[in-house]
Amino acid sequence: MIDLKNNGYVLQNHIWVNPESDKFNYSDGDEVENRIAKIINEANDLSSLSDELELQINDWPSLYYLDKRRGNLIRPFKDNFKNKKILEVGAGCGSVTRVLGEIGAEVLALEGSKRRAQICKSRCRDLHNVDVICENINNFQCDITFDYIVMVGVFEYANLFITNTNNAQNTMLEKCKKMLNKNGQIIIAIENKLGIKYFAGAKEDHLSAHSLGIEGRYNNRTVRTFSKLELTNILKMAGFEYCSFFAPFPDYKTPNTIISEQGFANELFDTNSLVINSFRKDYQLPRTLNFSPELCWDSIEKEQIQMNFANSFLIFAGQTPIDNNILAAHYSVNGRKNEFAKEKIFYELGGKINVSAQILGTTKNNNSNINHRVIPHEQYEYGANYADYLYYYYMREADNFEVFCMEFAKFYNFLLGKCQLSAQEINENTKIDGSFFDFTIFNTIKNENHFSIIDQEWEYKYEIPLFYVLYRSVSYFIARIGYHGKPMGVENNYEFIKKLYEYCGLNVSFENCVMFQQLENTIQNFISVAKRDLNFELHTHTGEYIVYNMYNTLQGAHNELQGSYNQLQAEHNQLQTHPSELPKNNNLQNEYNILLQNYNKILESKSWRITRPLRVFMRLLRGQPLK
Repeated sequence: MIDLKNNGYVLQNHIWVNPESDKFNYSDGDEVENRIAKIINEANDLSSLSDELELQINDWPSLYYLDKRRGNLIRPFKDNFKNKKILEVGAGCGSVTRVLGEIGAEVLALEGSKRRAQICKSRCRDLHNVDVICENINNFQCDITFDYIVMVGVFEYANLFITNTNNAQNTMLEKCKKMLNKNGQIIIAIENKLGIKYFAGAKEDHLSAHSLGIEGRYNNRTVRTFSKLELTNILKMAGFEYCSFFAPFPDYKTPNTIISEQGFANELFDTNSLVINSFRKDYQLPRTLNFSPELCWDSIEKEQIQMNFANSFLIFAGQTPIDNNILAAHYSVNGRKNEFAKEKIFYELGGKINVSAQILGTTKNNNSNINHRVIPHEQYEYGANYADYLYYYYMREADNFEVFCMEFAKFYNFLLGKCQLSAQEINENTKIDGSFFDFTIFNTIKNENHFSIIDQEWEYKYEIPLFYVLYRSVSYFIARIGYHGKPMGVENNYEFIKKLYEYCGLNVSFENCVMFQQLENTIQNFISVAKRDLNFELHTHTGEYIVYNMYNTLQGAHNELQGSYNQLQAEHNQLQTHPSELPKNNNLQNEYNILLQNYNKILESKSWRITRPLRVFMRLLRGQPLK
C-alpha cells in the first residue's frame, strides 16, 4: 500500500482522503452512481472481463463503466506497465484502474468524487496493488514519482478543474511532469475534434452540439477537445519531446482496435479492414448520417491522413519514445463469454508482419457442438479482406447487382475447391466437414487473383450443410451493407440471398434460410454472455439509410407523384369541359384523389422538410432555379 500520511491524507473506508479538500462537482447523477455502486458492491466477479458485470449493462452509463472493451485501451501495453508505478488521474468508477491492477502495476487511482472513489476501490477490492485517493488534481500533493501518469477522458476537462490560470492544459501537464520519473510518460486518451464521425453527423460528446469541435466553438470555460496537431504542440510546449499517437476504434471509450502510427504507415498492412468494421460499433453514433464513414475512410487511407481523422487518440508523451513496436491490436471481447475473449497483436519483425493471438479469459470445459481454436503465432496474410473488397464493389456496382453476384460467386468456387467438391455434385443436402464452419468472406484474403483463408477460430464438431456455410457469409454481409439501401430489383433479404445463390448455380428455399438462421442464433447464444436473437428478418430489408439515400428515395417518389399528378390534372381539366363523361370516370377520379393525398403527405412529411437543404444544394449544383 502507498502511504500518503506524510502528505496530509487520512485513510477512511479503505480510501485516502484530504479532510480539507474542496467539494468536487462532477457527477453522473445520484441514480446512476448509486446503481453502479450497488452492482459492483454485490458482484462476485470484479474482473475486467466479468460476464457477471456485463449482464448488468442496460444504458450508456452502465456500458461505460462495466463494458469489457474499456480495458482494450490498456491491454496492448501490458508489458510496458507491469511492475511500474502508475498514477491514474480521474479514475471514475475504476474500469481502467481494474485493468492496470490486473496487469501487475502499482496503481494510485486519483478521483475527485468521494462516491466514485469508493466505487473504484470496490471494483479493485481484491487487488492489493491498487490504492485509491479522493482528491482533485489541482490540490494533489505527493512526494512519490511515477513511471506513468494516465488520464483517460480527463484532459478535455482541464478548463473546469484547473483554476487561476490562463492555460489550464499547460498547467495540468506541468504539474504531471513534476510527478514523473526521468523517463516517465504521460498517457492521454481524448476525442479528436476532427474525428470522421463528427463530420458524418455525430454530436460533440460533451456539449452535445453538432460540429462544435469541427468549427472550433470552444472557449476557456468549457470542456475542450483538440486535433492531432494541436495536441502535439500543447505537449511539446509543456516539455514532452516525444509524442506517440495511437488510434482507438471506434473510439477510446469502447475500443475494439488500437492502431499505431507505424501501422497506418506500413503499406503492406491492411488497417482499412480493422477500421471500417468498427464504425457501426460506436454506440454514440446517430442512426442517420450525412455520409458513409466506411466509404469515406478508403479515400482518407489513400491520402495517408488516417490519424488526423481518427475519432479519438491514445497518446504516450515523454522525454523518450515509447518502447512498443505493435502495428495494431484487435480484441474480440464484447458480448462474448469470458472463456472466448481473444486478443490479436500485429507486429513487424525482420521486415515481415506477424500475428500473435491468445485467449484472455479462463478456459472451461466445452460440452457444446462447437470448438474454439486460437493459433498463438502465424504470419500475416497480405492482401485485402474479401468482405471489404465485396463491400466496396457492391457500393460501386449497386445499380448492377448481377455483376456483384458474379464477383461473389468467386468466393463460392474458392470454397468448393477447398472442400474438393465439383459444382455438379452440389445440392441442398450436401454436407461438408465442420472445420469449414468459419470459412467466410470475412476470413478470406484476396491478393490479386489469389485467395487465402485466415482466422479459422470456430470449428463445428460434426458435418454441416454447405448451404449453411455460404449463408453465414451472405447474411452477415447483408447486415453490414443494409443501411446503404437495397439493390435494384431486390425487395427483401431473402431475395438478396436467393439471387446470390442462383449465381452460384444453387437454389435455396425460404425454409432452409429460416433453419440456418435458427442454427446461427443457437451457436451465437452459446458464445455470447446474454441470450440474443440476431436481428435479421428474411422478409424485410435490413438497416437504415444514409441521408443522401433518403433524399434520393424521397426525390424519386416526389418526381413520380408529380408526373402522375400533372397527367391526372390535365385529364381532370379535360373532363370538366365534358360533364357527360364524368360518370364513366369515377375510378380515374378516385385514383387522382389518392395520388393527390400521397403527394401532399410527402410534401408535409418531416423527412421532406429535413432534406430541403439537400434539395436546394442539388438545384444549385445543377444550375436550376430555387423554388
